[in-house]
Amino acid sequence: MTLGLKRLQSLLNHDDVTATFTGEFPCIKTESNGAMKLHRSVFGKLLGDDPEDERPVKLALNALSGQDMFADVRIRDVRPIIRLTSVSNYEKILGGQQRADDMFSSLATDVQTLRAALAMEASFGEGSVDRSAIAKLQIETHNFDGDIFIISDIEPSKLVGRGSDFGWGNVLATLQDYVVDATISQRLSTDLVGSSEIRDLATQRIDLSLQRAHRSAQQIDCFQNVVFEGAGGLSDCYNSGGISFEDALRLIDRTTKFREWLVGLAPDADILAEYHAAIAKEGITDKLPIAAARFAFFTASGAGIDAFTGGSGIGTLAGFSLSAFDAFVIDKILKGWRPNMFVETARRSFE
Repeated sequence: MTLGLKRLQSLLNHDDVTATFTGEFPCIKTESNGAMKLHRSVFGKLLGDDPEDERPVKLALNALSGQDMFADVRIRDVRPIIRLTSVSNYEKILGGQQRADDMFSSLATDVQTLRAALAMEASFGEGSVDRSAIAKLQIETHNFDGDIFIISDIEPSKLVGRGSDFGWGNVLATLQDYVVDATISQRLSTDLVGSSEIRDLATQRIDLSLQRAHRSAQQIDCFQNVVFEGAGGLSDCYNSGGISFEDALRLIDRTTKFREWLVGLAPDADILAEYHAAIAKEGITDKLPIAAARFAFFTASGAGIDAFTGGSGIGTLAGFSLSAFDAFVIDKILKGWRPNMFVETARRSFE
């Protein structure tokens, strides 16, 4: 839309340019389940007048024909451009469906991120923005197997000056756009290119990830000192007859559940407090000295600190206090990614 078809074709013909095309578009699907509104990140297609025709060139034409300046465009005009691209879909572009879902869900259930996105939406409305009210907004989130449920003590529409049809689904749509742009830029180690609407949100999210990484490193250092100080190995207890082979296997099985639980902690969770609460609740210390129980939880099945981040090499820097999106951002920064933000301001030309 900025360059026009002829200039776009010239650009794609350049030796140093590679391009990927997807006929999909990101959107938020909202469904009501009783009084609950559930939101899910999905990717749709504009099928046009022939729902059976999903050829890339036809999907591209369907998208263009919805714009007044391209009303007269035909397939013959679009085909030379599509031939200069590799055809893909968002699942591949974002590193797999599970990765895409994890990135979105980690932001969609992050209260600080939701407040930031809501404040950004409010800045687009008429009148002044009551940022103090947004900062105090009480938000509760749940992830039901990919369906996001959000409730707040004040409806979003009342804080952003929009109609009653404005809700958390609109906020999540903005987050989804940011997730797509940021994930692509991080995977390709390129600059972050986005619209002016998400510029401030992108800056805030990167800052938040860095702050959490710093706090996480401090928490994990303290956690390791408490947990590993003077701890003995699981094998010592087994060899001395303190526990049976079956007991040892059951404990190893529980380490997996514990790691899954640990990854699911809120980004601002108090790790030590949560750890000791879990130890007491699960009753795993019945047959083990407390030091051995602590040690076993992290070594019995090879569950080092890096295991919490999928062996990414982030180690203690991206352990407990980081969401999936935070960990991804920090990992890329450590590997040399520079989150430079370029805002879409190019002059449109419809030649």
